[in-house]
Amino acid sequence: MGPLAEAPPAGALLEAQAVGRRFGGLAALDDVSLSIEPGEIVGVIGPNGAGKTTLVNLLTGSLRPTDGEILFEGRRITHAKPHQRAALGIVRTHQIPRPLRDLTVADNVLVGALFGRRPRTDWDAVVAGVEHALRSVDLLDDAGADVATLSVGSRKMVELARCLAARPKVLLLDEVTAGLNPEERQGITELIARLAGEGIAVIVIEHVVEFIAEVTERLVVLDQGRRLADGPTQAVLNDERVVEAYLGVPAATGVG
Repeated sequence: MGPLAEAPPAGALLEAQAVGRRFGGLAALDDVSLSIEPGEIVGVIGPNGAGKTTLVNLLTGSLRPTDGEILFEGRRITHAKPHQRAALGIVRTHQIPRPLRDLTVADNVLVGALFGRRPRTDWDAVVAGVEHALRSVDLLDDAGADVATLSVGSRKMVELARCLAARPKVLLLDEVTAGLNPEERQGITELIARLAGEGIAVIVIEHVVEFIAEVTERLVVLDQGRRLADGPTQAVLNDERVVEAYLGVPAATGVG
């Protein structure tokens, strides 16, 4: 079967099945399984070096797993490239935004619309999608601005708008709130809830536990490349292993 061979949708929207990734003798990720349903908001946390970004890279195709398989809507996409996954509806932001610096804000977002799930021949729909995405992150008034002139926080919003214009089924947010002010963070919280209500699965990779606790309904914890916990957010945050291994406080204290 080819990497994008058709198969009837079955089970979870996106699955990682016992995936691992090694760099030489170092196991950055080891035997991690993850299943995401439509409309779920799933947080992924862990100490630095736990394997969070490696997991994102495997799910989006920037890296291929050394072990295991990646499935989307019941079909194997383990060897599919990032642009092929984007066409299926799997898109991501990055810890450090990666805008196309020589383009305007609107043209950056247009790239997402053209390479996402929206039919490229329907130009009116493409333009409408760009405008809707910019409005969703409060950047419509800056559509004609050069992206290089924006603050880091605004560039993050451009990248997020580019993802939204791609009409995702799965949106992976890699530390999207870093560098944002409280008002911008609240806007992200509301946007994530709205997207989930539309059936989009959102995976949030974060260090800010307060944000994770507020926005997610399920939490996955990675530690030293392995899955330490996976369950309802508050239950996971109060798990003794998580409290001791990640939050760094005595287990009896808990987190709330």
